[in-house]
Amino acid sequence: MTLDSLIVMRKELIELFGNKHSLRGAAIQAGVVILVMGVLVPVRHDAAWLTTATNAVSYIFFPAAIAAAVAADSFAGERERKTLETLLATPLSDESIFWGKTATAALFAVSIAFCSLLVGVVTVNVWTGPTELFFPGFGLFALVLAAALSAAFFSAALAVVISIYVPVARSAQQIASMLSMFVAAIAITALRTTDVSLNNEALLRVDILLLSLGAIALMAALRVFRRDKIFEQQ
Repeated sequence: MTLDSLIVMRKELIELFGNKHSLRGAAIQAGVVILVMGVLVPVRHDAAWLTTATNAVSYIFFPAAIAAAVAADSFAGERERKTLETLLATPLSDESIFWGKTATAALFAVSIAFCSLLVGVVTVNVWTGPTELFFPGFGLFALVLAAALSAAFFSAALAVVISIYVPVARSAQQIASMLSMFVAAIAITALRTTDVSLNNEALLRVDILLLSLGAIALMAALRVFRRDKIFEQQ
């Protein structure tokens, strides 16, 4: 990650949290996911809430859907706000713009996943009232977060490509979010059908798979992302 990429990230974070309207939308998205995955699911499953395969996948793909929505606004939204030409006219490299935007979406998504997991731990301890403090294990916690980050980068890369070619921000967000939810539905259905037992070894394989898919998607999206093509579509 270069300094220019961090500059783009700072710009994206200001746009995401600096405007009361965009902040409200981000807060609602985060609040719903944290409420469902941090409170409702742990209350239902108690201490075993994170070791259920379908639950763990939800912690991975719900944030990924949010990453897709944020990344989809990266170009389509700027095109609507008439700020895209200004950004593309800067001396920032194509790679810096691309990585700054995708990293912002992934960072936001994995932050929500992290908060959901922490709230889940608190919920289980408060709900069950164990004699000793309950924690699902650092390895499991870290592996779920790593999978969430990889999935977020994968969905963000797809969303960036969609937002380049779809001129309307809302349409780009809807398409990107639906693709992410479709992938999540396939994964959850497959886990329920095969009745996979979730453990650290299985999660590590999931991490490797998602990391590989994310890297392929990012490299493919970076090849598609060309400033001259975007200028032609203005």
